[in-house]
Amino acid sequence: MQVHEFVICENEKLNRKEENMNELIKIENGEVKLDSRMIAEHFGKDHTHVLRDIRDEIEKLEKEGMGAASIFGLGSYLDKNGQARPCYEMTEGG
Repeated sequence: MQVHEFVICENEKLNRKEENMNELIKIENGEVKLDSRMIAEHFGKDHTHVLRDIRDEIEKLEKEGMGAASIFGLGSYLDKNGQARPCYEMTEGG
């Protein structure tokens, strides 16, 4: 592979990564947001496992005296049966 082919290939990889990251975020009222459901879907994980991991991270942060509320906001969504389920929202600042 020649140098220019390598550069083109690497640029294409970076563009695909950027497109994948854009799938993970949404912009709401001018604020970049990401939620636990989006993370689960993007990485092919069960949402309950993502929630568990976030709760573990919150616990670690609180033990260190850091405020996790500024990073992870507890929210909810309606599932396919119309029942409220928990999710976490993260903002660009958090």
